Amino acid sequence: MATLWAVEGPHRTVGNMFVEFCRVPAKSGEQCIVSRAASPGLHLDHDPKVSREQHARVWFEEGAFYLSEVDSNNGTFLRRGDDLVALKRGEKVRLDNMDEFVVGDTLIVFRVDEPSQSELNENRAKRHERGIRDALSLPRKLRDTQRPTV
Repeated sequence: MATLWAVEGPHRTVGNMFVEFCRVPAKSGEQCIVSRAASPGLHLDHDPKVSREQHARVWFEEGAFYLSEVDSNNGTFLRRGDDLVALKRGEKVRLDNMDEFVVGDTLIVFRVDEPSQSELNENRAKRHERGIRDALSLPRKLRDTQRPTV
C-alpha cells in the first residue's frame, strides 16, 4: 500500500492536517488518478492548474509503483535531487518511497506504507498455496527424491 499526500499548494486543511490524500493498494491494476474531478483518487479541486479529468496517475504493476502524466496543460514534474524533471505525456516513471512530484501548484509526496498484518497474512497464504502447487507440479520421481529422510 502507498499513499499520495498533497503537502503544499492550494488545498484544504483541518488544523495542521492535510485532507487531500489517496491510497494505492499494492495490487496489479490498482491506481490513483490525480485531478480536480470529484471522482475516486486525489481530488485537488482547489488547484485551478490541475486538469479536471485526469492530470496524472499512480499505479501498481509488477512489484512497483509508477507515475505517469495523463492529460494536462501544465505538466507533471518529478523531483530528482534538486531538479524538477518534466514528464512527457504517457511516460512511465518508477516511484520510490518519499518521492515528490508537482501537479499544477500542488506538491505531492509518495509514501510507501508498512503492510498491515492482514496483508502480511494474505501474502503468506498465497506463498504457501503457490509452494504447494509448485511441489505438486514436480515430476513424481523428483518429488520423491526431495523428501527428507528420517
